[in-house]
Amino acid sequence: MKIYQQHKQAYQAASFFDSIVLQNDSGQQLVLSEGEKIIFGVKSHYTGDYVIKKVFTSADEVNGKYPLNLTPEEMDILPERYYYDVSVQTADGQFIKIVPESFFDVYESITRKE
Repeated sequence: MKIYQQHKQAYQAASFFDSIVLQNDSGQQLVLSEGEKIIFGVKSHYTGDYVIKKVFTSADEVNGKYPLNLTPEEMDILPERYYYDVSVQTADGQFIKIVPESFFDVYESITRKE
């Protein structure tokens, strides 16, 4: 599987919608098997703490995709450039990077959820 950076843009304190799709080298969609998981993590560049972390299992799959929906509360973080990546952990313990470190830019919001 070829991996490549996939920069994302989001807004502070607003909903964010995306999805994660697994594909093999031929472009065929793959889905998680029992015991496998996708780990999506957002961090400030030099800290070890997750700002946002989501873990997906086979139960989260919808039509071959894994919806990445972040709430306004989850996105209520400082506007700045963060970094994220996505990996798959297999049932036999392999840890495979599917999106390498990429930008997760969060822009300031003027309006807020009431």
